Amino acid sequence: MQSGRSLIAARRQAAGETRNETSQKVVTEAPALAGRPRLQTGAVRRFVRGMDDARITIEPGKRSGPPSIRGLRVIVWDVLGWLAAGKTEDQIIEDYPELEKDDFRAVYEYAARVGRRVAL
Repeated sequence: MQSGRSLIAARRQAAGETRNETSQKVVTEAPALAGRPRLQTGAVRRFVRGMDDARITIEPGKRSGPPSIRGLRVIVWDVLGWLAAGKTEDQIIEDYPELEKDDFRAVYEYAARVGRRVAL
């Protein structure tokens, strides 16, 4: 007879689920993604389709993996929130001197591309 823990592991494996070693979160792979290499912890995914440089990155270990600017701890949604609240680009750069003017263009491009996605 299998122990409860090994039975659960067998069920997860049969369902295509894996357990991320660092976060202990259960991740289910979609059937369409099965067999593709998965993003490893610490790896960086860069969004370069249609962009001239890779300023927007996703790092699973930083702030739980939202899109960030050049690997900094400033995420796209922070910048968009500050702009929506009425701050200007110059005011944001004053508060966060590690940001550059070109980072804002990358944020706008990323938001426009994500906004075009349609969930089916």
